[in-house]
Amino acid sequence: MAVVDRNIAKKVVVRKKDHFFDRKLLWFTGLILFVTVLVYVYPPGAVDIYSPGTGDVYSPGAVDAYHSGAVTSQDPSCLPSNRSFYLELGHDLYARGIYKEAVNYYSRYLECSGPGGKSASLAYKAGDICKDKLKDYEQAAKFYLQVRYFDSKSPLLQKTGLRIVTCL
Repeated sequence: MAVVDRNIAKKVVVRKKDHFFDRKLLWFTGLILFVTVLVYVYPPGAVDIYSPGTGDVYSPGAVDAYHSGAVTSQDPSCLPSNRSFYLELGHDLYARGIYKEAVNYYSRYLECSGPGGKSASLAYKAGDICKDKLKDYEQAAKFYLQVRYFDSKSPLLQKTGLRIVTCL
């Protein structure tokens, strides 16, 4: 007959209750809910036009630039920062071979810029793109005519006259 000592501790395996909502599931659900609310409140691609530094017409820097004569119209797209953006984006699109959009951004830049050699050479370049790459001869002739208005003493005027005749 065997003697059983009741003072020896037995290993007891206690199983946890399986809950439907455990801590990990609640944490991930809260995270997904938070991200969903953020996307709903701030949709991707939305631009806050009233935050400072984004070219808002009513920001103090924009008003000072307008009164100093740096801005040619009240259109907020003609702020100096936007003009440089149009020029850089046009150059980037041209380098990537997206000629139609490059010409679009060049024309936006030319609408806001004043007379000068830089504007004349850009109009000449846009005319070349329209003539050679896009085969849009009317648009090319428009850009070639703008060269004269941007800089009447430009060395490009001789070439421009020949290009206008070619487009017509």
